[in-house]
Amino acid sequence: DGYLTINDMLPTIGCHTAIVVRLAEQSYIVDAGLPLYAALPFNATQVSETHTPFAMYRVHPNGDSRYAIERSPHPKPTAYTLVDIPVSDQDYKTATIRDYGVDGLFLDQLIINKVVDNQPWRFASRDIPYHLEHFANGKREDIPLTNPVEELAAKFGISAILLSKAFNELGVAI
Repeated sequence: DGYLTINDMLPTIGCHTAIVVRLAEQSYIVDAGLPLYAALPFNATQVSETHTPFAMYRVHPNGDSRYAIERSPHPKPTAYTLVDIPVSDQDYKTATIRDYGVDGLFLDQLIINKVVDNQPWRFASRDIPYHLEHFANGKREDIPLTNPVEELAAKFGISAILLSKAFNELGVAI
């Protein structure tokens, strides 16, 4: 059983969508968009911890159906605040689309997160000069890209044609 939520990424309120799943009387937050690398158990009475090969997560109850989602090691340890209140399918869809709309948080960039060879990798077109971010042992390493479309296609297994279209939509000549 599960339900949809709309959450806060301070200072922005009501901007991040995620799912809560109930299994065997335990609630878990599931979030592929951020990404979280595990389903995180949580409850209103105690801090929970989840360890993965990539990060350790803590979920702190803050009262009023709110939970701080933290990760370490990470340069930005606070991920977001889970607002554990079910929302309708339509409200969830509206919030998700708003993030990619004209005044949204993500329309102006291309972000790719993927675990490759058991290591998390990230690309964000907002970060110039273009580079891949590789995370290991809590440290970030930036790897410069000389041919972004071809190198991103090879690293992430994404069509170079699709990547070219994405850069074109952003108005970026590659």
